[in-house]
Amino acid sequence: MSHHHSHHHPHGSTISAGDPHMSYLTSPFISRRALLFVRIVIALFTVSTCLTVMIYSATHARGGGDAGQFLYFSYFTSLSFIGVTTWTVIQAVRVAKMVWFGRDIADEARVDRGREGNRVDDEETRSEKELAEEKEGVSVAELGETGDRNETEERGGEKRGSKVSSLAYEVLYCTITTFPILVTIIYWALLSSPSTFATSYSAYSSTSQHILNAVVSLAETFVLTSSPSATNSASVKPRKTNLPYIYLPITVVLLGLYLCVAYITNANQGVYVYPFLDPSKGPILAAYIVGIGLAQCVVFVFVRCGIMLRDWAIRT
Repeated sequence: MSHHHSHHHPHGSTISAGDPHMSYLTSPFISRRALLFVRIVIALFTVSTCLTVMIYSATHARGGGDAGQFLYFSYFTSLSFIGVTTWTVIQAVRVAKMVWFGRDIADEARVDRGREGNRVDDEETRSEKELAEEKEGVSVAELGETGDRNETEERGGEKRGSKVSSLAYEVLYCTITTFPILVTIIYWALLSSPSTFATSYSAYSSTSQHILNAVVSLAETFVLTSSPSATNSASVKPRKTNLPYIYLPITVVLLGLYLCVAYITNANQGVYVYPFLDPSKGPILAAYIVGIGLAQCVVFVFVRCGIMLRDWAIRT
């Protein structure tokens, strides 16, 4: 049986040392309440920006009227910013639960599932015993074994569901700490033009989605999350960072899947959201695609090394 230790935060929240996600909910530099304030501010910024750009894109669609081209969800910039928005909202809610109630929503869900499971088990046990008394030849012991198997299967299903949600959570973190930086680099290197700051909206949109997105990403990486080793007990072997190399191929595959979105948009709307994806450019298209994939690898390694450097600096 494994033992999980708990640390008590100065603000009264109980931190489960065995929770592998606790490092996402603590900062090595600021208190939990200060972290909550920062997270709420960032979440408000990302949600308001996401909605503003989406609504503006819908009301100023290319071509105008019902035939206008609403391309918001076709841009990688938009999709990556939606990911950042999703992450910041989730984190604000989780940290708020920790500060105000001393319990993470994930812990609460596990407790609720356990209570519900116990209630259902009790009801099933009673009904099975009643059925056994009514029917001859069926022993309570046999029914008990069936109940145990069902319980084991249910718990196995819950465990698999928990692993899937945990994987999704960790992959989301890997995307929001690398994709915004990649987006910013590509935008200012290949896509920006004199019209970038031509209007108030374009200036706001470009600044929010191609500068502040990277600022939020770097803050998430280096300030608003901790090292796994700092939030796990000695009985839990931590990984080095929240950016393990095993997730690098997943981020590259996601970039590849985005190409499908871009070319489906072209087939549907007759436009390339990014000019460099036009096949008429010939071999240079392949160079762009491979180059962006390699750039993602470089960004991933850069961010991972940065996290390890931060952890080393804190330890020393």
